[in-house]
Amino acid sequence: MLKEGFGGEIIVGIYVILFFFCYLYFLDLIEKKYFSLFYLLNNVNQKKKDFLDIENLFF
Repeated sequence: MLKEGFGGEIIVGIYVILFFFCYLYFLDLIEKKYFSLFYLLNNVNQKKKDFLDIENLFF
């Protein structure tokens, strides 16, 4: 009984880790799509300015 419960916990842990990595992967894809569209819509100088603003926001 104890062994069964332990196995279940391991399986749940694996699913949580897999879900977390999938979440990060999709976030990365969304970010790349967003930034590529963002760059296409703006000119070069505006891109540089906005990108620096975004960097300052996060770092």
